[in-house]
Amino acid sequence: MKTIKILGLTIILGTILFLLIKDTLLTQQLLNNINNQNVKPPITVPSMSTPNMVNVDSATAKLYCEVAERNFKASKGVFDSIQWTYTFTGALISLFITLFGFLGFKFILPMLLNKQIKSWAENSKEFHKIKADIQENSREMNIALAQVYRNNGLSRWKEGVPDRAIELTEQAFLFFRKACPERKPRNKDDQILWGTICGNLSYYYAENKNHAKYDDALKYAKIALTIGKKYHIMPLVENFPYVVKQYDMKNTLLREEAKEIITMYKEDLLKIPGIKAEEIKAYEDYFS
Repeated sequence: MKTIKILGLTIILGTILFLLIKDTLLTQQLLNNINNQNVKPPITVPSMSTPNMVNVDSATAKLYCEVAERNFKASKGVFDSIQWTYTFTGALISLFITLFGFLGFKFILPMLLNKQIKSWAENSKEFHKIKADIQENSREMNIALAQVYRNNGLSRWKEGVPDRAIELTEQAFLFFRKACPERKPRNKDDQILWGTICGNLSYYYAENKNHAKYDDALKYAKIALTIGKKYHIMPLVENFPYVVKQYDMKNTLLREEAKEIITMYKEDLLKIPGIKAEEIKAYEDYFS
């Protein structure tokens, strides 16, 4: 599009230049013709005794008239040519002004106005307040969706639909990351929600022994462990040794850490509804 505009402008400017050169040459030619035609008639010096004095004066006057008429016609031709050239050039200039004025009014002026309005808006306190409110509402909405999807995932797991449970919990994970991108959860409730989402995902992956999700399961289990220790939430604490045991991890450091957790939180783990002493004993035997 830009190339076509440049080509069109070049053609128009070339046309104007051609016309100006043409009229200049034509003018020069006409002036040369005038100079060639402007020959002084022979001067006769009549005397009082010349019998045809009246005839000589009439011939001289006629010759002057013919030369003057030719000069007038030539001058008129030059003037008409120059007048047409300037009229055509003026029309083209008017067309350019109208065209660029229209394009400027339709495209350039709105663009400049939008840029200025955007600058004014971004520098205003009201804009920042509205933007902050929108971001906060968006955050709260994503937190609420994360809670809903986490709960639905847990319900599907209890119903015996593990694939759907994993899918819903992964959606909860994504909604929470939208609410808290590139930063830690800001308060206790958000941190606990984050811990339960990560803990549930790691548990689901480990229960299904999904080896493609081994790294994710271990990473999420560590996040849940950190939050579980901080707020003394034992299901999140117990999730880490469970993942290590299910994947039968051979890493000595991970096994030692899992064993230490079972030893340190044994009494608290027994208080979790559904956890029996036999299960704690199975952990101890496995990590020993």
